[in-house]
Amino acid sequence: KIIEDGKSDSRQDIQHFARVFNLVLSFESGKTLLFEHEHRSVQRYLKQNDTLFEYETALLHYLRKLCDADKQESKELFLALRDKLDHIQKQPKQQRTLGIEEFILWADSHILNKPMLELLKGN
Repeated sequence: KIIEDGKSDSRQDIQHFARVFNLVLSFESGKTLLFEHEHRSVQRYLKQNDTLFEYETALLHYLRKLCDADKQESKELFLALRDKLDHIQKQPKQQRTLGIEEFILWADSHILNKPMLELLKGN
């Protein structure tokens, strides 16, 4: 509902998170055409808004690369994404950015080859 109503009164950070999260779901589904469509759609949406969070730019960049990567390249890309998100999160103005911790956990789940739920229970 948040995504469908782009002009709602929802906070902009929630709108951004919902769209990027939906893109990650498209990536995880393995449906390349759906992912490519969603990727273009999310890029357009984020560019039309005044505020583009640094972690969103990083996620879009790495998700595009991950879509075409083999298993070994994927692990390296997830490591690079995780490092980039960790670096962004440590910046004072980015520390409270909605969703960044969840995307770091998602990258960790791919790096360690473990479900996110298992990683959450470990924290």
